[in-house]
Amino acid sequence: DNNGSADTGLFIITSATTINRLRLERGNGGGHTNNGGGAIYAQANLSLNECTFSNNTAQGDPSNFGDGGAVIAAAGTLTVNQCTFSNNSSTQPDFNAGGAGGALAVYPGVTATINNSTFVGNTSTSLFDGGGAVANFGTTTINNSTFNNNQANDAGFFASTGGGAILNYATLTLQ
Repeated sequence: DNNGSADTGLFIITSATTINRLRLERGNGGGHTNNGGGAIYAQANLSLNECTFSNNTAQGDPSNFGDGGAVIAAAGTLTVNQCTFSNNSSTQPDFNAGGAGGALAVYPGVTATINNSTFVGNTSTSLFDGGGAVANFGTTTINNSTFNNNQANDAGFFASTGGGAILNYATLTLQ
């Protein structure tokens, strides 16, 4: 297992990056300073092509969100082409917002485009948020992609805001 005990899971992206045909598995973004991102925490433009993300987790704590089980796009642009996201999870068990986007969280100010990708078996567990596969707080376009068996779970006192496949708080285009 790959545990990002100081900041996030497998990678922190701080300058424009393209990743091609890479398999990212069992990353653990423990919440901490960067709020999650089990495999990738992106602070700059990121392009993902034909990648596979599986069994990554983002775990929140009292002071951090635990968003984006596989990927958080926190700044810049995100382009996802022909990627598969399976069995990733985000969790915020504390009395706090967060745990959004079992596979992917797009933060405010980010423009994301997702093309021909598959999201299957991803989960979000939270008191307030959701988005079993994707949580969108930015501007996101999803083209010709498949969502199957993703789930947003309520972690406690309040019903989460839901979105078994997608939780949208901003601008979302589905084509």
